[in-house]
Order: sequence, then structure tokens, then C-alpha cells
Amino acid sequence: MKNADETAKKAKQAGGKVMMEPMDVFDSGRMAMVQDPRGAVFDVWQPKKHVGYRIVNEPGARTWNEVMTTDPKGAPASYSKTLGVSASEVPGMDYTMMRVGGQDAAGVMKITPEMGPVPPHWMVYFAVTGGRVR
Repeated sequence: MKNADETAKKAKQAGGKVMMEPMDVFDSGRMAMVQDPRGAVFDVWQPKKHVGYRIVNEPGARTWNEVMTTDPKGAPASYSKTLGVSASEVPGMDYTMMRVGGQDAAGVMKITPEMGPVPPHWMVYFAVTGGRVR
């Protein structure tokens, strides 16, 4: 998406809820807080002076993101409408990859009964030492 305002509008059109309308964060950037149609909350960031983090896949840094959802078939479509990501199911698994520019960006997993009463949510994974991160 081009900016936080457009993304918030797209989120509403996709059935989501804008929990915090787009706002400037000083001269750092512009942000909005969105809840997807299933209840998972995420923020969008439009950079200005603060472009975001640049280190990934290193110990202590972000290495992966997943949305846990009650609707793993419908969630990718709403994220595609909101963020412009593409999605494809992983063969042999109940898992969907969301991609940006052909690169894996996040996964979609179903909340199973064994997990208990877990609400839809986003998870972030951080790399730790002890093995090679790719």
C-alpha cells in the first residue's frame, strides 16, 4: 500500500476495523492501528525520518511473523485486499504463506481446539543464538 491513510481505508473495505485512525508520529512517520475481520490487531507504518528496523534474521532481531486465526482460508484474502500481499498454501500443510514482491513475509496458521480459547492475534519471532538463521 502507498500510505497509512490508504491502507486504513482498504482495511475498512476488506471488513476490518480501524482502531486508531492514521496519525503522524512527530516527523518519524505516520501510523494506524487496524483489526482484521477475525480480530487480529496490527499496525501499519508509513516511514518519514524513521524507516523502521533494518536488521532481521540476526540474534535478537525479528525473524518471522505469523497471524493465528480462526479463518485461515479467509484471512489471506483480507490481507491481500488491505496490504496488497499475495498468498499461497503450503503443499502438505495447513499453512499459508503471504508474500511481498515474491519474498515470504508472514505465515497464516489456524487456531486449533488444542490451543484453548486463544483469540486471533499476530506473533513475532525473534532469532536466538545456537544455530544458523537463513
